[in-house]
Amino acid sequence: MTILRTSPRLRRRRGPVLLMATVMALAAGLPGAAPVVAGGGTASQVSTGTRHACAVSSQEVWCWGYNKDRQLGDGTTVNRRSPVKVTLKMGNARGAKALDKVVEVAAGGSFTCARRVDAGATSVWCWGKDNAGQLGNGEPESIGPWAVKVAIPVWVTPTQLTAGSGHACVRTSPDSLYCWGFGVYGQVGDGNFGVAFSPVTVGSGGPVAAGLYHTCAKGGPGALCWGRNFNGQLGSGLLGVDQGEPEPVLADSGFLRDVVQVGVGANHSCARLTSKHIRCWGVNGHGQLGTGDRATLARASTDVRSIDDAWQLAVGEDHSCIFRNPDRKVWCWGNNRELQLGKGSSVLSRDTPVRVRNIEDAVEIDVNGHMTGGGYSCARTLEQSVWCWGSNKHGQLGNGGTANSKRPVRVNL
Repeated sequence: MTILRTSPRLRRRRGPVLLMATVMALAAGLPGAAPVVAGGGTASQVSTGTRHACAVSSQEVWCWGYNKDRQLGDGTTVNRRSPVKVTLKMGNARGAKALDKVVEVAAGGSFTCARRVDAGATSVWCWGKDNAGQLGNGEPESIGPWAVKVAIPVWVTPTQLTAGSGHACVRTSPDSLYCWGFGVYGQVGDGNFGVAFSPVTVGSGGPVAAGLYHTCAKGGPGALCWGRNFNGQLGSGLLGVDQGEPEPVLADSGFLRDVVQVGVGANHSCARLTSKHIRCWGVNGHGQLGTGDRATLARASTDVRSIDDAWQLAVGEDHSCIFRNPDRKVWCWGNNRELQLGKGSSVLSRDTPVRVRNIEDAVEIDVNGHMTGGGYSCARTLEQSVWCWGSNKHGQLGNGGTANSKRPVRVNL
């Protein structure tokens, strides 16, 4: 630090000024550094993780919430109650530049990944915790104040990204799936039960979703799931048998068909069909299957009641949400212990869908699909504003506070 000579009057004020500068530096987590905070932007995409959330705005990534593992990407380990810009450089080489040109972000357990398109070339970059290969660059414990490039084969183009509690997956063109990270329950999908430090081939598939310890994807006309199956969350008809490779989801008779989208939580999963119906399977102790009861579990997919116009699906730890067509209103069901259903009341759970208060014109929804973070939900609207509700212990609602909210609050983008 360079000390400049000052007039006596200014010298008398230097103590408080230096004290304030020190406080700000400590709050940022790095000497002399301050986070780039949001200021009136809009979002083109939103993603919820265990205890943090992120959004893409003007091809940059903004994150908020829990940050002890550097998952917010602002160069600190300080939790943020409002969005901060990801300022990490892409790699630690001399001349590396800050992450930019992002088209998709996926918030996971204690890590985050982003899909980037630059001059027609698509790549995936991750940052945060890497104790089980979450960053996918082939090296264990690649922790540092920079983003690392996921080692996806150069002959494929990433087209869709998802992050679970400790693993992540990407859909590519040609139509293939690759996963990496924590896979001791088979959730990486290559037939092994261990850790994959680099992406492994799962096979072909459509849109993919990663949850706590299992993964599902659209496969042909149906749905495929793999990983942890202690509670029937794979929908394969079996119970307590983990699967290291994709297994087809069952319906009332035969296999589930006409699937266009899947959603994965902690111990249950759902699919949206071409008919705009929703079918769910797995644990139902909080009514998260939406069947009108709270039976213990369903080993095969079953219909959600009163839904025949679902436009998009999101599945949380133990709650589920959709937005409907054509009114674009958001409806949720399941556990509400942390107000994640957004209906304006503190009733503990609902076993049929209820409307979220004050959300109109939704174009995207995403909800916390992993345990330990507290249930919360987010939606993006036609005007590209982001609204969140539910648990806010770590600032994951992004509104500047830490109080849980039973109604949607606007994220300070």
